[in-house]
Amino acid sequence: MALHTPDQLTERLKRRSVDIRWRGQALDDVTEHPAFAPTLHSWGTWLYQAAFDPETAPTMVAGPDLNGEQSHVFWHMASTVEDLEQNLAAARLLAERSPLAGYASIGRDELQALLIVTHRLDADRGTGYHQRVRDYVSRFQREQLMTAAAVTDVKGDRAKRPAEQDDPDLYLHVVERTAEGIVVRGAKAHTSGSVGAEELIVIPTRAMRADDADYAVSFAVPVDAPGLTLIARAFNAGSDSAWEAPISSHDELAETLTIFDDVFVPYERVFLLGEWEYAGEVANTFASVNRQGYLGTESGKLRLFIGAAQRIAELNGVAGVGHIREKIAQLIRLERSIWALGVAASRESSCTPAGYQVPDPVLTNAGKHICMEGHFMATRLLLEIAGGAVTTAPLAEDLLADDIRPLVEKYLRGADPEQTWERLKVLKLIRDLAASEYSGYWNTEIIHGSGSPAAEILAMYRETDLGACKRLVERALSGREAIMPPAGAAA
Repeated sequence: MALHTPDQLTERLKRRSVDIRWRGQALDDVTEHPAFAPTLHSWGTWLYQAAFDPETAPTMVAGPDLNGEQSHVFWHMASTVEDLEQNLAAARLLAERSPLAGYASIGRDELQALLIVTHRLDADRGTGYHQRVRDYVSRFQREQLMTAAAVTDVKGDRAKRPAEQDDPDLYLHVVERTAEGIVVRGAKAHTSGSVGAEELIVIPTRAMRADDADYAVSFAVPVDAPGLTLIARAFNAGSDSAWEAPISSHDELAETLTIFDDVFVPYERVFLLGEWEYAGEVANTFASVNRQGYLGTESGKLRLFIGAAQRIAELNGVAGVGHIREKIAQLIRLERSIWALGVAASRESSCTPAGYQVPDPVLTNAGKHICMEGHFMATRLLLEIAGGAVTTAPLAEDLLADDIRPLVEKYLRGADPEQTWERLKVLKLIRDLAASEYSGYWNTEIIHGSGSPAAEILAMYRETDLGACKRLVERALSGREAIMPPAGAAA
């Protein structure tokens, strides 16, 4: 099987007949709509092209997959420490050019979690889910399907569990079981990249109880299945100015509120159906797998921040100033710390009985939490270094007007009068990264993407061996005996 090209993906997307709504209108073909071009590029054509680009291909190509063929790394299921490290490196490499592209493995991450959990579920219950997942993954890899993750339910009253809601549709649930399959109803929020996806991978968003059994459901469904409606949101709204928006003009992640209005799913595509005890395990395993790649992505994005900070400092003539160098060093510390946690989570991973590797959950969640804190610090440091011209520099139309251009070159120069235009370009880049609607998106995404800070804190607490730590205290309380050889041991 050859790796699929960007053109192959585009042609497949054109053949869909998806109910996508945009600003109150139904869209016939999102591949031709300018509002979604950045999403289709960052989560589509660039992702596929990276497997052919000489600079990125060595990191982006993995293998073999379940079909015994060469695989794009974001379609590959990690079964070794080296696989996890390659995934981390691939996310960073993609993100250095297109930060949001580093997150495009999310559908694969759901499938890896399902491979792991259904293996145990089948062993416990004698069900046949694992083979269904394997069969689907084999097709997912063979056809290099572009998938989106439908995880987060709309939730309604957050103080109530799924079965306690006054409207049962506030969590996605099964409303009918037929001889051929199931019918589901409800909605999933924040469905990232779904406008450019071919299939949705649906998993539970949380742990369940017995009375939540109808909500413990997982499946794969085409985005153009009857009854599916995608209400889309895109912040860039089609801006293609490489001057004003050098990153966000090609890097965006449109999401949808995804409505399931009695959608039919055949049983061969159903991976969990009522086994409520395993819903939380699916969600938690997915989170650990997904957050490991998140660390690589954040590392790549912070490398952009570091480069922009250093370059604008040079252009402003302050690269040698102590407090500027200290701020850049803090950016470096953040990036290196996040990368180190990603590597450590890979090295201290564990292989499950299903044969797939899971990153260390404590290290992964610690890294993701630091990503959130570090992003806001990095944004502040970058803006401090760059100065107020990030937001006040004139727009391109003014900068390039014949009568204004000489004034711009005179008054908006930095240390070198020959580098006025480079300085302005770097300022526009920093605005895009740290003071635009794109950066506002990041300020929310970095908190809630791949799970909330509260979920990360809970996971760290739950997964840490607190008993081992308490035993250290018991030993410390024994005084000198803590460092004495045990009785009967050779001196």
